[in-house]
Amino acid sequence: MAREGTDSDTVARIRLLGRLAIERGGEPVQLPTRKAEALLAVLALRPGVAFTREWLVALLWPDVGEAQGRTSLRQAVAHLRRALGTDLFASSGDSLHLEPGRAWVDAAELERVLARPPIDREPALELFRGPLLDGFPAIEDPFTTFVADERLRIGQRVVDRVEECLAALSAEGKLDRALAAGTWLVGIEPTRESAHRAVMQLYLEQGEAALALRQYERCRELLDRHLGLRPSPETERLRQSITARSSSPPRARPEVAPESVSGSGARTLLVVEPFEPHAEDPSATLLARGLVEDLITELSRFRQLAVVSAAAERAHAAEARPRTGLALSGSLRVAGGRARLTASLVDRRTGLTLWAERWETRHDDFFGVLDRLTRNVVAALALRIDEARLSSARSRPRERLEVYECWLRGLECLRRGTLESDEEARGYFEQALALDPTFARAYTGISLSHFNDWSCQAWERFHERERLAFEYARRAVELDAGDHVTQCILAKIYIYRREFALGERHLEQAVALNANDADILMHAAVGFAHLGHADRAGALTDAALELNSCPPDWYYPFAALARFFARRLDEAERLLLRAPDGLVDARAYLAAICALRGDRAAAREHLARFFDHFRTKIVREQPFAPVEATRWVLQVNPLAVESDRAFFLEGLTRAGLEPP
Repeated sequence: MAREGTDSDTVARIRLLGRLAIERGGEPVQLPTRKAEALLAVLALRPGVAFTREWLVALLWPDVGEAQGRTSLRQAVAHLRRALGTDLFASSGDSLHLEPGRAWVDAAELERVLARPPIDREPALELFRGPLLDGFPAIEDPFTTFVADERLRIGQRVVDRVEECLAALSAEGKLDRALAAGTWLVGIEPTRESAHRAVMQLYLEQGEAALALRQYERCRELLDRHLGLRPSPETERLRQSITARSSSPPRARPEVAPESVSGSGARTLLVVEPFEPHAEDPSATLLARGLVEDLITELSRFRQLAVVSAAAERAHAAEARPRTGLALSGSLRVAGGRARLTASLVDRRTGLTLWAERWETRHDDFFGVLDRLTRNVVAALALRIDEARLSSARSRPRERLEVYECWLRGLECLRRGTLESDEEARGYFEQALALDPTFARAYTGISLSHFNDWSCQAWERFHERERLAFEYARRAVELDAGDHVTQCILAKIYIYRREFALGERHLEQAVALNANDADILMHAAVGFAHLGHADRAGALTDAALELNSCPPDWYYPFAALARFFARRLDEAERLLLRAPDGLVDARAYLAAICALRGDRAAAREHLARFFDHFRTKIVREQPFAPVEATRWVLQVNPLAVESDRAFFLEGLTRAGLEPP
């Protein structure tokens, strides 16, 4: 076998799962023709396997004569060698293959991971970004059939092997990791009932019967929508078992003893007292009990809280121990077709009321009322607890901050949106890791600080910041896959890397893990808008604004994005005009909106402001060509759907931006 060329220092990275992506030396590579990309995909799918030139010509150039086909093959190989290095491909006689030691290929790595013992296959969840060559333009048969067959083979193999991994993790008691694998499986194959049952069982083992029943409802809906079928008898039996267990006296939740968290620094102890029902309607007592149970369940989704019921707290309490943490209590009145709830939060050490609020809703159905009241209380409470803890942290020396307070102070720095504040934020997150190396949120925070630099600030160090943002976000999810915040930030970074299938999968997990965190719903909405799901994005922004009735300024541009890509330009403009003026691409969107409506004067005004912000914040007073601003705004708005990109670009060019 003869090698051709000597580029021994170059290693290529080839991603075939999801959208085709090629790198050499850390830089993206664009091949000049689709046939060259198709040839690379065929060779990379099986590194080290020799393909005859005759077979490759028949696969890729079936409609031309053999001589012309071989000429086209030689030209495609020349394109590959020029782009990726001459020693990446080797020939032997009339055969050609890709050297396995000279390239990293995700499909080949996936095969190696799937061959491991079941419990060691979790890396497959990250490797499988989507179907083989997802979105690759159609090329004539037999290549199209070849890809379809390989896509089916790989997809079926990965879901079968990951389901075995799920079972192994569950058997070992690694429930959070098993749940991550289960939700991943459901995202990949929504009608796979066995995966839905596994997730239902895992929720039940964690004492979350309500979540298990919601998973059943999701399974039933997906089967009906995609296949027109009802759940199988096996799934129905599991549902009946869960229903029976949830209607009997609840088993003890694995509560954390108050003394084990009062000084940990990562979580705030919250004791949920029984809510007092008023007797005007007998249903008030039942509703009050259900509300306390649902509040404990939903508040437990917030990693910053250690939630216990008053009964559990009394069971752990010692006679002389001082009272610590916070207490939530309230009352519920049902009368005249209305339900009124009052709730208050008290510092148990000082007795001071930190927060109190009242809600009123129609009493049309039991579970509807329960869900509405629970969401209102949970969202408001989580925000107020964080605000109170941040206020306390600001008044103390930095060296006395606890783990979660470091997270809050770092997050506060990130929201200032400068390179200096990003650096300051990293200091707080690193301090949190010094206190607790397993605190996943700290890795998420470091990731966000690099993400800010990557997507907006440090334009000249784009690839370095991208790598750091991704590595820290992935580490956070490895440490705590059950945290909705870590899932959402990793999703955001995948979307900015144009790995849209993976981004959507992690967004779905983030929302499923906690639909009551208004901030994360807003971040998820931006992700879904970029993915082309404007209606879903709009629904999430509406939910976030309902949960947080006094939103911070940064909510408005996020909500505007959903309206813009839903082509609701007037609403998008009203929201953007409420956004902080320093957001660089907000002015680009305003210019596009005005231009699309035909208001050229307003478009020019917004465009001038955009150029001012771009000059001061992105290129830092360095000279720049106008087209560079266009490339930047398209880069930091990763749009998965070509029609959305074309719509945005049309508005920008009408406003006066130079097309890329």
